Amino acid sequence: MEQTTNNNDILENQPLVSIIVITYNSSKYVLETLESAKAQTYQNIELIVSDDCSTDNTVEICQEWIAKNKERFVRTELITAEKNTGIPANCNRGVKSAQGEWVKLIAGDDALLPDCIGLNINQLLNNKNINLLQSNVIYFENTFDETNFIKTSNIQGNSFFQKVNNIDQYRQILYGNQIIAPSMFIKRNVVFNVGGFDEDIYFLEDLPFWTKALQNGYKIDYFDDVTVKYRIHNNHTSKQKIMSLNYAKSLLIYSKKYKNDNVNVLHYYAYNLSLYITIIYNIIGLSNKMPILDKFISFVTSKLRQII
Repeated sequence: MEQTTNNNDILENQPLVSIIVITYNSSKYVLETLESAKAQTYQNIELIVSDDCSTDNTVEICQEWIAKNKERFVRTELITAEKNTGIPANCNRGVKSAQGEWVKLIAGDDALLPDCIGLNINQLLNNKNINLLQSNVIYFENTFDETNFIKTSNIQGNSFFQKVNNIDQYRQILYGNQIIAPSMFIKRNVVFNVGGFDEDIYFLEDLPFWTKALQNGYKIDYFDDVTVKYRIHNNHTSKQKIMSLNYAKSLLIYSKKYKNDNVNVLHYYAYNLSLYITIIYNIIGLSNKMPILDKFISFVTSKLRQII
């Protein structure tokens, strides 16, 4: 189901940017995400909310908010799904509906800083060769209160972004993801050119997409400003177990699909072994029950994944 509104006052002197809010049971935080889109200093924005069959009242919250605030945007659209299809498919629906030259995907529990879109556009206007653009994020635990501040990312200190071409970046990402997904700014046609987000990997949208983009000749550029507030949840133990298990399974699919034949054999098998250990450890129900063992398993698996 799609609900669309249009405004006639389009700012033709600015590239149209599509802010795409990706939601699933996001009712607790999505208003903060929507308000952060509304507060952008950059004006030529369309807002798309793509919901993946939430079982809470996320859709109703978004419907009501859009009805009250649609005049702020060039265009608004709310996309809903009849069944849950996974994060990559939800992202693909949002991008397919977008009309902007550039897309900014944001999870329904994170938030944009007011200058986020403007800062990204300034970089693009100064460099017409940019297709994917990375910036910094601020990490918070649970809420965006100052007391819950964790850290600010530092991409200038990351060797990945010092690579002069996409080939070097592609080789490096196969051995470990260096990209901070919430801050990425993407040229919309890049998504179509690489075949979209990989819907075979249900719980993992970002790493396969970066890998495909680099593999297809695109480079990831960066600038050092902070543009996004990223929320790290202190989830209930049972939810952490489910997330850890699903994430490990998704990484295993990614490894077999993208790493196989493209990385050192020792790394490939050590990496996969680390994921099998994580999966089995969660399935048999030991995760989060013995803190010392948790730390040991985490240490072992992290070392295995670093083997080259």
